[in-house]
Amino acid sequence: MVRGSRVAYLRLGVAALWVACAVVPVGCATVWGIDDGLPYVDASQDGTTVPDGPTNDGSNDGFSGDDGGDATIDVSDTGSSADQDAGDAADAPGESCTPDLNWCATHCGTGPDNCGITVGCGGCGGGLACNSNVCGCASDPNYCQNRCGNLNDNCDASVACGNCADGGTCSAGNCSGCVPVSDTTACGSQPCGTTKNNCGQTAYCGSHGSCVTAGDVCMPNNSCCTPDNSACGTTFACGGGFTNNCGQPITCPGCGTGQVCFNSACCTPETAGAACGNACNTTVTNNCGQSVGCGGCSGGQVCFNGSCCTPESVAAACGNSCNTTVTNNCGQSVTCPSTCPPPDQCVATQCQCVPVNNCGNSCNVSVNNGCGQLVPCNCTSGECDPQTNMCCMVSGCSGPCVDNCHVNAPQCCPPDGGGSDGGACSTPPQACGSGCCPGSKCVTGFCQACSPPNAPCQHGTECCSGSCSNGQAPFAGPDGSGGGDGGGPGDASTGGVCN
Repeated sequence: MVRGSRVAYLRLGVAALWVACAVVPVGCATVWGIDDGLPYVDASQDGTTVPDGPTNDGSNDGFSGDDGGDATIDVSDTGSSADQDAGDAADAPGESCTPDLNWCATHCGTGPDNCGITVGCGGCGGGLACNSNVCGCASDPNYCQNRCGNLNDNCDASVACGNCADGGTCSAGNCSGCVPVSDTTACGSQPCGTTKNNCGQTAYCGSHGSCVTAGDVCMPNNSCCTPDNSACGTTFACGGGFTNNCGQPITCPGCGTGQVCFNSACCTPETAGAACGNACNTTVTNNCGQSVGCGGCSGGQVCFNGSCCTPESVAAACGNSCNTTVTNNCGQSVTCPSTCPPPDQCVATQCQCVPVNNCGNSCNVSVNNGCGQLVPCNCTSGECDPQTNMCCMVSGCSGPCVDNCHVNAPQCCPPDGGGSDGGACSTPPQACGSGCCPGSKCVTGFCQACSPPNAPCQHGTECCSGSCSNGQAPFAGPDGSGGGDGGGPGDASTGGVCN
């Protein structure tokens, strides 16, 4: 009885194992050590195998027709890095970072860009799945349809397709005995997506069903489309979403760290120093349209008319002014000194040069008047001695026909022998010598004509006697003879005769 029960249980176990083998042939091959002799057929081209597991929002498996859905940027969300690129490139707070406008060319779904700003890049298109914001090959869940045996699917992943349902022989991956052509032959000129080969199996065109060119999108009509996301650098430079030419919903990252949106473009504000320049105590607008407050001045400068100004020196401000107050180049009041640098003098709040007579007793020469001008020197009285260029008072003769100032003087010529004294007297205007001839008198060393007695006179100086009828005493000349001027302011008369 016991032996019979064991046989019954053994038969039930074997039957259960056969059922399992029918469902999971790979498991049977492992358990039984059976090699069905079928190769692992490479039904696809080289590509990236997407590991199992959930994908990011906005992704698809490449075969479900899901385009990934819309995604919205949140410029305030720096997010956690789901991509190594974003994690490596994200700047620390306060540092400047410029978003990569071509980020979506190599990324998918919604996630942080190189600046840590959340952006939406759309889905991957046919034949691809978005995993960790990167498009990779998506294994076709229906790959085993019309296939059998242990094969490599469209992403080169190992897959067990089981045995033939009717117990037939599995050959070249199918049960009908049909020899499938290569995917390249089956696809012909179709650049992506899937088609059926000669054995009714799914053939994967392009690169595992996706476009050969990285970044291109396999459209529903099995054509490849190159995304144009340039609007992120123009119309949506400051952020925003749009649908690109491949039908992908794109969310632009907006401005990077430290940037602001100005005139529909991202702008990096200049420093306050660059914006203010020379401005002070005012508000200016920087290169990004922001208001910037400018403080006071430093380094000895003062704020004048909204700009920092370096005051000129007192000398430069006053110029030729003196003993007054002027305004300098910075609008400050400056008191000018009351004195001027020599030889100038302060005249009516202006420094002026007052000419000085530096001639002294010189004559027939030009000297500097102290103001940089040469002025001629002349004698106000007497004569200019040509030998000494000095002014000289005539007092006599120094030689024949030459007076004491070395000037030609006819009165100093020797007598010509004429006259009533037989040539012993001098006639005007000769030097007095031994005496003047009658009708003349000696005046300051020279003979001068005079009026004889009883001749009409007004002053005693007219008369040879030196006196007029008004009773003035005669004037004795230097030679002892009559003929001095003897008169003066008080000798004027109403008329008379010489005594």
